[in-house]
Amino acid sequence: MPYSYILIDSHPIDRLNCQQLIQKFEDFRCLEEFSNAIDALAYIKSHKVDFVVISKKLPVYDGFDFIKQLQQKPEIILLTNTASDALLAYEYAVFDCLLKPLSPKRFETALQRLFQHLQLKEQAHQVKAPKIIIKSNLQTFHLDCTKILWIEATGDYIKIVLPKKTHLVHSSLKKFKAELPCDFFVQIHKSYLVNLNQIRAVEANQVWIQNKNLPLSRRRKPEFIKRFNQLA
Repeated sequence: MPYSYILIDSHPIDRLNCQQLIQKFEDFRCLEEFSNAIDALAYIKSHKVDFVVISKKLPVYDGFDFIKQLQQKPEIILLTNTASDALLAYEYAVFDCLLKPLSPKRFETALQRLFQHLQLKEQAHQVKAPKIIIKSNLQTFHLDCTKILWIEATGDYIKIVLPKKTHLVHSSLKKFKAELPCDFFVQIHKSYLVNLNQIRAVEANQVWIQNKNLPLSRRRKPEFIKRFNQLA
C-alpha cells in the first residue's frame, strides 16, 4: 500500500517542483495540496496521512504553528529559507529540514530515508501483530487483527471483513470486542466496529474504509473522533 502525504506551500511553482521530485517515488501517493496551514489542519483531522511536506513560510500559521496544533503525528519534512530553523525543527522532532531553493539531490535523499523509515515502522508493527482465533464454517482460523477492516453485527452472527475475505462467526459484537487482543478498534455504530488503522477518510456521519462507507452514529462520534485523532 502506498504511503500517503499532503503538500503545504503557498507558492504554486514550489509545489509543482516538489511534486515532480516526489512523483519519482512510486510508493508515495499525494492526497491533497494546500496553500495554507489552516485548510491542511482541517483536512488532516479526518484523513490518515503518513507524512507531510510543508513550507515554514505560510500565511496566518507558519510551518511550526501547524506542527504544534497537530493531534495526529505524521512524519514531517520542513522546507525553509532560514538555516537557523533546523535547530527548532529538531526540537519539534521533524524528520528532516531542507533549505529552499530545494536541491533535487538533497530532497531525493530525504525522501529515500523517509521511505526506509516508514517501511521499518510498518515492519515493526507487523512483527507485533496480535492474532485472534475464530471458528467459521466449521473451520478454525488464526486472524491477524491488523488485517481486519471492520466487524459488522448481523442477527446472532458477526461478519469479520478482511480485504479479500469475510468470515461469518456466531457471536455478538460486544463479546467479540471484549476478546480482541488489541486496542485499535472502536465502535462507530451499534452494528459496526472498525479498525482505526484502516480508515481512509471521515465525513460528517460516515467512515470510509477502502471503498465502503460505514455509518457513524451521533452518540459514538465524540469517542471515535478522540481515538482517531490520537493515531500516531
